[in-house]
Amino acid sequence: MRLISFLVVVCLLLVSFVCVDNARAQSSFGVSGQLKPGDSTLYNSIIMDCQSVKAKLIKIHENDGLIRVNSGQQYDLITTKLMARFNAKIAENRLKGGEMFNYAAEFDKHLVNFREQYRTYETDMVQLIKADCDAYPQNFYYMLESVRESRQKIHSEVVSLHNIALKYYNEVKKFSKNYKNNALRSDLNESKN
Repeated sequence: MRLISFLVVVCLLLVSFVCVDNARAQSSFGVSGQLKPGDSTLYNSIIMDCQSVKAKLIKIHENDGLIRVNSGQQYDLITTKLMARFNAKIAENRLKGGEMFNYAAEFDKHLVNFREQYRTYETDMVQLIKADCDAYPQNFYYMLESVRESRQKIHSEVVSLHNIALKYYNEVKKFSKNYKNNALRSDLNESKN
């Protein structure tokens, strides 16, 4: 009984922590997941000062790498240490887990997509950084657009993972409330007998 209560508290804390941290990660990817600066001046910037654009891209790439590692570790923690273990305890004790099992499976699916999208983005970004923007500014611009699309897909997966984690968190709260109410009723019934 205490173990399940403890797991509920740990679940709530971990999911709430990750949701806050994911909000910070989303802000790094921009509101719509796009790289900055705006499209209207980007091509002119590439032509006028491509090395400055490349320097900014290198910085973005470095920052994204750190965010990817931290986010990936947190997503792995959520799925393996939190959702899988908590759902296993619920099943082991033959308790009703509501939608938590479905949310865990959905989270895993989007985590795989997140990893795949990030690999694509990483490959595209490395090629972009290596590209010769002085000699081929138009090709560089098109490659940059491809990187933007890859980054948008990552952003979509981050939003999905965040939303699923929030749904799971709400299910854990609902489960916790039901579990406590049932435990209280059980204690009251035992004291009456």
